[in-house]
Amino acid sequence: MQRTLESLEQSIERYSSSDVITIGDIAIAVALEYLAFRLPELKAGEVYGALESWRQTIAQRSYLDRMIAMQHGYSDHRRH
Repeated sequence: MQRTLESLEQSIERYSSSDVITIGDIAIAVALEYLAFRLPELKAGEVYGALESWRQTIAQRSYLDRMIAMQHGYSDHRRH
């Protein structure tokens, strides 16, 4: 796990340079959230600062994208 986090931290510029959030970005962000929730003793957010900053940016962008879509009448909820 540590090697994976180190690898992600070292290659964060590949992830942060895109304006598009991909399914891979979401998977990594969710995995980081899960680590913070289940293994807080790892302190991954503190140890891997660039990765944590990227995760926060993804979370914020994802939220903003949903809000913009809802304002334009798009929704991911099924209509009945």
